[in-house]
Amino acid sequence: MTKNERFERLCSRYVSSIENNLRKRLNKAKDKEYVLEEIKKETDFINKTLVSNPNIKELVDIFLDLYKKGENIDYIFRRISDRFDNEIEGIKPGTPVYKDGELIGTYPLEDEKELKQLTGDEKKLTKFLVSCIAYDEVEKGLPNLLTKTQQPEPVAKMDYTIQWTGRRDNKNEFVQLIYALHQAGYLNKGQGEITKVVESLAEILQLELGKNWQSNLSASIHKSNWDYEPPIFKKIAKAYQDYAEKLIENKKFK
Repeated sequence: MTKNERFERLCSRYVSSIENNLRKRLNKAKDKEYVLEEIKKETDFINKTLVSNPNIKELVDIFLDLYKKGENIDYIFRRISDRFDNEIEGIKPGTPVYKDGELIGTYPLEDEKELKQLTGDEKKLTKFLVSCIAYDEVEKGLPNLLTKTQQPEPVAKMDYTIQWTGRRDNKNEFVQLIYALHQAGYLNKGQGEITKVVESLAEILQLELGKNWQSNLSASIHKSNWDYEPPIFKKIAKAYQDYAEKLIENKKFK
C-alpha cells in the first residue's frame, strides 16, 4: 500500500468513526434538532482550535492546496518540512524577538516550537492533518446527518444464494430448528416475536412455509411424548461429529 493510499484510508476511517459516534448521539437524543445544533457548534470549535496557531493555519493551507491538486504525500511533506522545519538562518535560539517595537519573547517562540515539533514528526503530522481533513469533511456533511440518522440502515445484499434444502414435505423441521435457536438465545437473544423471526428466515432461505405452519408445530408438540427429540437435532449433532472426525483423520495423514 502506498503512502497516499494509506493516508486516504486513514482519512476515510476517521470520518466514518466520527460520523458513527455523532449518529449514535442523534439516535439517543429526544430532541434531535437541539443535539444537532450542539454538534455543529462543537465541530466548528474543533476546526477553529486545530488552526488557532497562525503558523499551523498556514501549514494546513499549504497542505490542502497541494493535496487538492493531487500532489504526492511525500512531496507535500517535503514542502512542509522545507517551509517550517528549518531554523531561520542567522538567528540563534535565545535571541530576543520584537514585534512593533515590543519584546514578545525569545527565538524560537512557543508557537514556533509547537510547529517544529509537529513538522519534525511525520506520524504526528499525519495524524494532525488527517484530523483536519476529517473534521472539515464532517462539518460539511452535518446538514445531511439528521436525514441520514432518520433513515434505516440499508440491508446488505448477499452476492450468493442460500437455500433451505431440507425435506420440502417436512417444513416443520425448519420451524423446530428456528424455535430452538430463538429459545436458547442464539437469535435476537431470545427476544422479539418468534413468528416474525421464523417467517423472515424462511424468506431469506427461500422456503415457502404455508399458512398452517404454526398449527402444525403446535400439533406435533402436543402429540409427542415429553422426552421426544425432533430428528433434525440428532442429524445436526451427528453431522458435526462426522465433520470433526474427518478433520482429525485428515490431519493425522498429513
